[in-house]
Amino acid sequence: MAKKRPRPDRNRICALLKYDPITGRITWAARTSNRIRVGDDAGTITPRGYRAIRIDGLTYFASNLIWLMVHGGWPDVIDHKNGKQADDRLENLRPATISQNTANARISRNNQCGLKGVYRSKEKSRVSRPWVADIRKDRKSIHLGRFASQEEAAAAYRDAAIKYHGEFARF
Repeated sequence: MAKKRPRPDRNRICALLKYDPITGRITWAARTSNRIRVGDDAGTITPRGYRAIRIDGLTYFASNLIWLMVHGGWPDVIDHKNGKQADDRLENLRPATISQNTANARISRNNQCGLKGVYRSKEKSRVSRPWVADIRKDRKSIHLGRFASQEEAAAAYRDAAIKYHGEFARF
């Protein structure tokens, strides 16, 4: 089994990077290779929209490095409050569990009705109540009911999201 390399400590990261908490911009404070210039934006934007920075041969999300620089510890998960992964302003970052981070996720690309947690029932026998609302909490699906309209199903999801996810609710 390969031995895990230790994560860099706060002093190492602070020596390499400079962070502006107001704008969320993270730049190089030291030159670590011929391709890096002091003052250049650090890292690149990944296909999923996060800023990733390579340090000592390993890649880290900028939000995790920022949390380390500002608060002094490595977070388990960092949630972007507004859902924009590249928005690394300090006021937009908060520690979260995987479940909380998932609750704050945007609506899926595959969603056909445009409402989070709502879908049309596939059962033909349910003509009078064709809309279904479900919510997930801690990897468990909770059925919220069948509804006559999208709006009723969306209201049920909204109430459940506030109940189960609190400040992390997104609907």
